[in-house]
Amino acid sequence: MIFNKKNRTCLVKTDACGFTLLEVIIAMAILAIGILGLTKMQMSSIKGNDTAMEFTRGATWAADNIETLMGVDYADPGFVDGTDNEGKFTINWTITPSDPVPNVKKITMVVTWNDKGQAKTFTADYYKAITF
Repeated sequence: MIFNKKNRTCLVKTDACGFTLLEVIIAMAILAIGILGLTKMQMSSIKGNDTAMEFTRGATWAADNIETLMGVDYADPGFVDGTDNEGKFTINWTITPSDPVPNVKKITMVVTWNDKGQAKTFTADYYKAITF
């Protein structure tokens, strides 16, 4: 469009190009569908991050407990199987002699928790050697 200042009227060119209202509405609908897809993807990402955070908490708690057990003397009577609870996490550890290697004990840590109605488990094995 060209605006004529003297007559204060708009002159329309016959070769003017533009978008119709229908084209704009269709483009907005396509954009809205794309944004809905991104929203679904973002929700899935948030759930994945939450699951990873819980797994990290369980693994960190297992590492804390293994550090405590590694500090206990090999022959200490308190160096035995055990269970501990912290919030929604339960940790069980078993201590067994390592079969092929003498003077080494295997510590198996199993952390379990419930994540949105689904049971989750983290298992790690550690070895403690006798120190002379």
